[in-house]
Amino acid sequence: MKYSFCFLDNDEKTYNYVQYYYLSIKKGTPLYTIDMEIQRKEIENYLKSRNLDSNDQNAIIEWINNNSPNFRSYLNSIKIIALYIFFMDKMELINNDKIPYDVFCKAVNLWNEEKLILADSIFI
Repeated sequence: MKYSFCFLDNDEKTYNYVQYYYLSIKKGTPLYTIDMEIQRKEIENYLKSRNLDSNDQNAIIEWINNNSPNFRSYLNSIKIIALYIFFMDKMELINNDKIPYDVFCKAVNLWNEEKLILADSIFI
C-alpha cells in the first residue's frame, strides 16, 4: 500500500481537524472511525452546497472518485501533525486539550518544510 501526504495550510479547517484527531488520539479512539466521520461530513457539505439530495448515490460516487485520493493525503498529513502534538503533550511540552494556535502553525510549517524527508521518503 502506498501512503501519500500533502502540504497543509494554517487555516481554521485544518486546525479544527488536527484538534479533533489530537483529542481522539488522547481518548484512544480508532482513527479510521474519525476518517470516516470526517469524510461523511465533507460529502454532506458537498451535497448541501449543490442542493443535492443526501441520498444521491451518483453525486456521492462522483465526490469519492474526484476527491478521495487527495482527501486521504490531506487526512494522512493531518494525522501526522496530530500525532506530533500528542507526543509533545506526552513529553509535557504542552499540557492542554486545546492546541495553542501557534503550536499548530509551527507544526504545520515544519511539516511543509520537511514533508519530503519526513513522510514521502519513509512511507514508500
